[in-house]
Amino acid sequence: FLNTKQGERIFQPGIGLGIHRYLFDQGTSDTEMVIEQEIRDAISFWFPYVIIREMGVYFGEDTDIGKHTINVNILFSIQKDPEKIESIAVEYGE
Repeated sequence: FLNTKQGERIFQPGIGLGIHRYLFDQGTSDTEMVIEQEIRDAISFWFPYVIIREMGVYFGEDTDIGKHTINVNILFSIQKDPEKIESIAVEYGE
C-alpha cells in the first residue's frame, strides 16, 4: 500500500499514495507534514482498524546530485490487539 501509486491498481485506482510526486520538492517541514497527513488520511480510509502510534516523515540527507529520498517510519497497532506495536519503514526514491 505505501509503495503503491494512486491509479496503479486497475481495479482499485483510488488505493495508494502520491508520495513520489514530492521527491523533487524542497524538503521542508511543511512538506513533511503534508505527506504525513496524506498517509494518515489514506490509512484511516483504507485500513480503519489500524491505529497509528507514531509517524515520522523525513527527506533524505544525502547531498549527491540526483539522490532524492523520502523516508517514512510508522509505529502502529491493530484494534484487535492494541498492545502489540508493529513498525514499518519505507524509503521512496533512489
